[in-house]
Formats: sequence, C-alpha cells, structure tokens
Amino acid sequence: MVFLCHASWSWALRLVALLGIGHTNLAWGAMTENFENCNRLVAVGDLHGDWDHAIRILTAARLVGKNGEPQNKHDERNPKFYKWVGDYTDCLVQMGDIGDRGVYSKQLYDLFERLREESEGRVVTLLGDHELMNLLQGQENQYTVPEEYQYWGKDYENGTEEIRTEAWSGEFGKNMIENYKTIFQFQKTVFVHAGLEEFYATIDAETINDQMRTLLSEQRKTGQEAISMPNGYLADVDGPLWTRLIPLLKDDPVAEKRECEKVDLGNTSNLRGTSAGHYDRIVVGHTPTETGDIVTRCDGRFVQIDTHISENGFPYCWKPTPGAAPHHHWCKAGLAFFELIGNVGFKNDVTAEGDIHVVRVQIEENADVKSSYSTVHKHEYAAV
Repeated sequence: MVFLCHASWSWALRLVALLGIGHTNLAWGAMTENFENCNRLVAVGDLHGDWDHAIRILTAARLVGKNGEPQNKHDERNPKFYKWVGDYTDCLVQMGDIGDRGVYSKQLYDLFERLREESEGRVVTLLGDHELMNLLQGQENQYTVPEEYQYWGKDYENGTEEIRTEAWSGEFGKNMIENYKTIFQFQKTVFVHAGLEEFYATIDAETINDQMRTLLSEQRKTGQEAISMPNGYLADVDGPLWTRLIPLLKDDPVAEKRECEKVDLGNTSNLRGTSAGHYDRIVVGHTPTETGDIVTRCDGRFVQIDTHISENGFPYCWKPTPGAAPHHHWCKAGLAFFELIGNVGFKNDVTAEGDIHVVRVQIEENADVKSSYSTVHKHEYAAV
C-alpha cells in the first residue's frame, strides 16, 4: 500500500483535531530532554542505516568516541563500543529517518538510545516518515532491505523479518512513541523532519507532539487507517513528516518567497509568535539536497540538512552506477552536520575518507565566515 495516496485534509477537519476532539493526554514515562545548559547544538540529518557514516559524523562533531576496542569485525558496529563524549553544554538533535534503506538500522537506533541516556537527556531524536511507516500497523518493512533483518536478533545476530516486525509493534515501537518527538523547538530554531506548512506553523510544538503520540498509540490498537483517525492530519502528505513544499520551489523564487512568508521566514520584522514562542529558523531533513551539502532557502532561515548521508541506502549518489535510473544521475552525496552556537548557525562539511576534517561555514544572512579544523585536534582540546 502506498502511504501518500490521500488528498490533504480540509482545514475544517484539521481544526477539529486541533481543538482536541478525540484527543487524550498520555501519561507515558518519556525521558525529558535536558537542554537548559546547551550552548552548542548539533543536528544530524537522515542516516538511513549507514552506521559507518553516522559514526564518522558524530565523531567529527566531537560527540561520540570509542568505548573500548571491539574484539572482532562484527562488534565494530556494536553500540556498546561507543559512548557520549560531548561537553555538558553540547546537545544533539537527530532529524528522523535513522533506519530503512540501509543495513544497520537497529544498531543506530540502539546507539541513539545509549547516547540519550549517557548525555542525561541532551539528545533529542525526531520521528521521520520512515519511523512513522514502521510504527503504523500494516505499513512496516516497506523500505527495509533484506540484509537488515539479521541484526534484529540478540547481539545483532540471527534476526528475521518476523522479529523485526514484532519489535516495532511491541516494546521497541512503544518506547519510540514515548521518546521521539515530531517537532522540537530550541530557542528560536525549530527542528522538524520535513517542514512546516502554514497551518502547522500556527500550532505549538508540544500540541503537535502530544497529538502524534495519541495518533500512533490509537492506530496500533485499532489498525485503522491513520489518515482517517482523529489527529490523522499529522500523517498527511503536507504534514510535518512528509511535506516537500519549500524545497521543491527552489527554481521558482516568487513562489518560494510566498511560502516562506506564510510561515514568517525571511521576514525579520514580523516573526511568527505561537504559544511556544517566536522562531526565526526551521531546520529540516527529508528532502535531500542536490549538491550533497547543506543548503538554505528563505534567506538562510530554512535549512536543509539531508545530504544523502547513507551510502548503504543511496549508493548511486556516492559512486557512478552503470545502468542507474535517469533521475539518479543528478544525485550527489556528502557528510555534513548543522551546528547552532548561541543563535548562530553553521554548516559543517566532513571528509568522507581518511583522517576526519571539518570545514565550517557560517550560514546566517550576509555572512561569509569560514574556518577549517581537524576534529582530532579539536577533540583533544575539548578533553583537556
């Protein structure tokens, strides 16, 4: 079944959902994020099962380090051999789509849970459309490669498709619903997997998060099609986990400006105020950039950080592939992460091979500040 085959909800139905008809406040024991002392926030885009590139980026960002030495090749991708090494003022947001397409999805989900615990709540993980599909009863395994199934067994061995399906419908999925967010706002920056169209930009973050938890919890009980349920507007094609509106207007500056203004981006004199407060920047994943690095729209206030990180999932973006489909030939890939220091945004490009080096570029308006550094040197400096 194709998930995106539905027309958008009417605004009237959305308003019914927003007013809370059919909405129940859930009292789950979710881990509360601890961003009070956060001065440096790192955001990482869609990883799609690529363990090696994920570890390289998190190492480059000086947030993850080795925790002992693996005894064999199998353990090189075991989360227990890695640990959180970030400073107490460092925080991390992962933008969703940790899994699917690539091979090492289970190890990556477990890694981020480990980092959340070791950082004492300074790690936030967002739901992406792939988490959503796997959590919805009847939608799981659509984009899972067969090589992934083996890693859902004990100690990442002897897993099967059935074990994976049971995990998503059981405690693994329940814990994700409790701990993953649909949208996260830190100071004046909003982090969301796909984006916010005009309607969603009027709703505060916690209302959206609560309604998504309710939707997912109830759908798992009933098996009803999510789009037809109370709060089902969140699973719609123009919802926060699916929309591609602003990224796809890259060749139409007039239309892009119009959509940016609808969510008050690029209009510093009239920042949108919601019950969650003002924001002046949205960071998204979901729609990959064509250049393989982080790009911005809306005068630098809409930041796209999905750079086709996963070579597992998108090999044709990383290396020329004979016989690739025509739409794959434009595809470029790279390793990158977004960094927020104070309220200043930076894009960081990471070398994909050899020693890890980072090139940092400030991406605020009218800025051309650039710097480069070796993460080895930076990490040693931070550890002193």
